[in-house]
Amino acid sequence: MNIKKNLFLTLFITISTALVNFSLNKYFVLSLGVDSLGLIRLISQLTVYLALLDLGLSTSATVSFYKPLLYGDKKKISSIFHTVSRFYNRVAVCISIIGILALPVLGYLVEYKDNSFYIYWLIFVIVQSLNFKLMKYTILFLADQKFGFVKLVTGFGLLIEKIIQLVSIIYFESLLLFVMLSFFSVFVKWFYFSRFFVFNYKLSPDLKVYDNDVSSDAKKMIFHKLAYIAVYNTDVLLIAKFLSLSIVGIYSSYLMIVSMVMTIVSVFHQVLDPVIGRIVAQGKQGHAFSLWEHLFRFSFFLSTIICSLLYIFVYPFVILWLGEDFLLPQAILILILLNLAFDILKWPIELFKYKYAYYNDIYVPVLEVLINLIVSIVLIQKYGLLGVVLGTVISNVLIALLLRPFLVFMKCFNKNAFSYLKELLINVMFTLFSLFLVNHLVSTLKIMEYVSISGWVNLVFYALVVFSIIFVVVMVVFLLRKENRTSFLELYKFIFNKDILRIEK
Repeated sequence: MNIKKNLFLTLFITISTALVNFSLNKYFVLSLGVDSLGLIRLISQLTVYLALLDLGLSTSATVSFYKPLLYGDKKKISSIFHTVSRFYNRVAVCISIIGILALPVLGYLVEYKDNSFYIYWLIFVIVQSLNFKLMKYTILFLADQKFGFVKLVTGFGLLIEKIIQLVSIIYFESLLLFVMLSFFSVFVKWFYFSRFFVFNYKLSPDLKVYDNDVSSDAKKMIFHKLAYIAVYNTDVLLIAKFLSLSIVGIYSSYLMIVSMVMTIVSVFHQVLDPVIGRIVAQGKQGHAFSLWEHLFRFSFFLSTIICSLLYIFVYPFVILWLGEDFLLPQAILILILLNLAFDILKWPIELFKYKYAYYNDIYVPVLEVLINLIVSIVLIQKYGLLGVVLGTVISNVLIALLLRPFLVFMKCFNKNAFSYLKELLINVMFTLFSLFLVNHLVSTLKIMEYVSISGWVNLVFYALVVFSIIFVVVMVVFLLRKENRTSFLELYKFIFNKDILRIEK
């Protein structure tokens, strides 16, 4: 597996898609209005709840595939594949039924000018069900280290779809046509995945044995899926119910910026994911823990740079992109950036947790959902949007940053929780010191006085200047620690030196 090649391919596709998405969002508001944008964002979030029917099978099946693929156990591979195939065929049917039954509930949640949103909802449901039918291919290919092929098909399919949707919005201003075009990427995946499977995998069509190990792990994973979906989608639902669709549209625009950043960051994650899966499958405990340490330290370094830059340039960017009417209070922006930092920081723990197939902590996601939901509902009554975002921050600190890492250290790495807490606090101190220096330097040089929001060229130029300053300051601070210097060097070798990545079979 060529990590460097896949990294640059994924980065190119991700940035290209993000740029098209930003243009799409802008023209969507200009042509169809912020209420229509809020409606589509709300429906998108609601259909994500249908992903609960996955029951965690995608994660558990991917992990289950590693050893059979590593040792060429075709019987086991066939068993897992047919289990996954049968399961997702049933899920597709269930999604269609639930989508229809949910129509009356939508009428209660959504106040829209007409009933056309029912049609949009059903189209989203059908697209979701078709995507589930294709999951069997994605799971198998990713477990078999075919990340580059999967990203090429899904990435370019989605990129072309977004470009076509952008053109349709500009020239036809039709919300129905925009939604209908969502079928394009589904067709692209079906066309290429099905043919690739036929030509490259000779699995027994007669083996219909249900793999009990996969189903057992999947049942435990459902709680983790529920927590992930609830924490990241409850905010929009609460805003739509207690506030308005317009605020959903404004807030979702900031989430779009955050999502774009996380998508770019996740390029690194996605490329390393299958490689780490094989390392864990081979039982290389020491290697796995060292790799976690390197990734965790790098995540702090990365989140410090990203959040510092966004804090300075989000407002000028939003004004140029959508206008001053879309500006949120500074306190809300800080909380949004905190949640972004938590998303970056928690990835290494979650990656190794699932690669070790540790799903027994089912009470943790339940607790996470309850904390987020209860705190958000209480705070939204008094603080509005600020209260909703604060609820997510609190649940992230208690669960994602503390409880879940403690459990992974004890159950997967066989380490005590104190060693994690020590590493966490050290990195927090380096981050706070970096933020202090960046803020002091930017204020002293009065750089922002020269930043004009009259055009994109000017904004990009000063963003690059400020990024260079932030990067140098944060890099110097983090390199003061010997362990950070070692981690950065090892990650560089891991990505760019093919010999490091060679997996013995």
